[in-house]
Amino acid sequence: RAFRRPSLVDPALPTMSCAAIHGNAILESGFQSKGDLNGRRCQRMLSYSAVGRSGASPAVATVAGKHTSNREAIFKAQLRKALEEPRLDRLYPIWQAWVVARCGEVPLDDRELFHIQRQVAAVARNKLRAAVSAGSVEIVHEALQMADDVAEHWPYAVGVKTSLEYAAAQNYKDNMEEAQSEAEQNEEKNQKQAEQEEF
Repeated sequence: RAFRRPSLVDPALPTMSCAAIHGNAILESGFQSKGDLNGRRCQRMLSYSAVGRSGASPAVATVAGKHTSNREAIFKAQLRKALEEPRLDRLYPIWQAWVVARCGEVPLDDRELFHIQRQVAAVARNKLRAAVSAGSVEIVHEALQMADDVAEHWPYAVGVKTSLEYAAAQNYKDNMEEAQSEAEQNEEKNQKQAEQEEF
């Protein structure tokens, strides 16, 4: 009665893609068929170098992981530094330099980009909150401008413009500008009235 050798691959399992393998992993098949074992029981297997010199290819399946280039490493290091300092004004120039160098899409997957957007939005909200607490129209204006920049340009942290901190800063800026305009109008009116009284 013939014995059927079980399959090493479960057909119910999905095929693994190269993107699912991390690092520089190499998958090699060192198994020989039953016919090869019977015919070459005492024969020594050739090394990879010997096989290469003979012009043949070894029966090896190689699966290499995703390679990270120096440009990608530098790009990510610059992003980390800008977020740690934090310097949100450096994010768009970093992205722009990558695009100008024609390096293709930024080396970030959707999860990494979403994480960066959340970090940027959190930093921008903190700056808006601190600006309102400082009570300076100039500082609030700068914080709002920075929030607009990171929301309308890369990395497009649009969530910051719908935050309570952004709304509070915008209301503070509008109220202060309205009060300043009203004060200037009153001063101009008083000055004209004083000139008329002199005549």
